Amino acid sequence: MTEYELIDSLNSTMSLLQSSLVTYVSFVSAYLIVAYLVGRNLSKQQTTIVSILFLFGAGLTIIALWGLGTRVGFTVQALYAANPDYPVKFPKGYSEALVTCCLLGLIASLQFMWKIRQGH
Repeated sequence: MTEYELIDSLNSTMSLLQSSLVTYVSFVSAYLIVAYLVGRNLSKQQTTIVSILFLFGAGLTIIALWGLGTRVGFTVQALYAANPDYPVKFPKGYSEALVTCCLLGLIASLQFMWKIRQGH
């Protein structure tokens, strides 16, 4: 790939990464709003359905975040090989850190729903 193609690929992938992160935040926000507003009034079955849908949607988004972060890292390394002076910084371990934070957010959200359901 040429340097231009690498830069274009990097920009496109970073855009997808940002969109996926916004999607994750939307899933978490929607789940927390539902938990806060109607969590106590939901039946056990309704809570289970909402929680499973939340885990499925947010989980798929986390998988996408990991894949996109990995692709960004690969593209940055290829760009460095083409031009070692290119001014882009992408730390090693970024994808893993992002996925870890998102997984902690999933656990915290489920715990929030649990506490609302328990009346805390």
